[in-house]
Amino acid sequence: MILLQAIDANIIRALLIDGRRSFASIAKANGVSADIIANHYLEMEKSRIIVGATTQVNYFKLGYQGVALMTIRSQTQYHDRIIDELTKIPNLIPAASYNSIYNINMVTIIKRLSELDNIKQVIKNRFPIEASRTYLWMDLRNIPEHLALGPPDNPELESNTNQYFETKKNLSIDELDLKIIEELTKNGRVPFSQIAQTVGSSTDTVNRRYERLAKNNVLKVSIQFDPGLLGYKAIVHFLISISSQNEIGATVDLLSKVQNVSWIAKLSGGDYELLVCLLVRDIGEIFIVAEQIRRISNVEKIESYLRKISPRWPTPKQYMSTF
Repeated sequence: MILLQAIDANIIRALLIDGRRSFASIAKANGVSADIIANHYLEMEKSRIIVGATTQVNYFKLGYQGVALMTIRSQTQYHDRIIDELTKIPNLIPAASYNSIYNINMVTIIKRLSELDNIKQVIKNRFPIEASRTYLWMDLRNIPEHLALGPPDNPELESNTNQYFETKKNLSIDELDLKIIEELTKNGRVPFSQIAQTVGSSTDTVNRRYERLAKNNVLKVSIQFDPGLLGYKAIVHFLISISSQNEIGATVDLLSKVQNVSWIAKLSGGDYELLVCLLVRDIGEIFIVAEQIRRISNVEKIESYLRKISPRWPTPKQYMSTF
């Protein structure tokens, strides 16, 4: 496990909030030179702490009608084959679940809600499934910059989880916008001049398109780091049932302050209203956080399951914050 210096933790936090933030801007916030920031950044790249940069996107503004979590229960002998087959279905990301009777979970991005029924039917027809559950993601708060990456040093680099999110519905997204998003998903810090050559446009046009997409909360660039090198061993998802929808905002605010919570989704369509993603370094943290959640007055019921952690976090095209 690598212990980050305060300045390294600040650099990663700043670039999780804005993956294209300049070294000069980060340097000014930390009271050091841009060369010092650049050197620390390059050292973290060399040691593979920083492993890339990618995008978070607002799927509703890209024309999708929903993001859904599906959990299924199958017999152990079919487990690997089912996951292997599920990876072949477009816009569906499966993963093994541990410590739960639902041993496979998947996130699917759907253009039309009717596609969800089709996916569920395909799964039932092709695989020996004992039970399944489906939850639609209504909104998401994505806050990886709140992870315990190292000693907090500079409050200016904290994100504002209560920020206003633009709700403009009629933003027009064309093929050029989608190409720019795709290039930034591969490398979120790639120069606009290089993207312009790839997509067949001018640097100024790419710059303007990016600013427009970012301003309207269609796109966010985020740095990626290797959680394993910083001691993280697994992801725990908590499904949470609440007693009052009127207090859901306050409940999310409390959950956002829990150490190592990376994102929180509002759910519809099942027994639970919230899904919390927690990165953990050891089993003790699971008990501590479960107890913290249990003590929130609006929480009625909790279910949890474990997942293997990705060597790149955040993963490409995570759902960006919408509230």
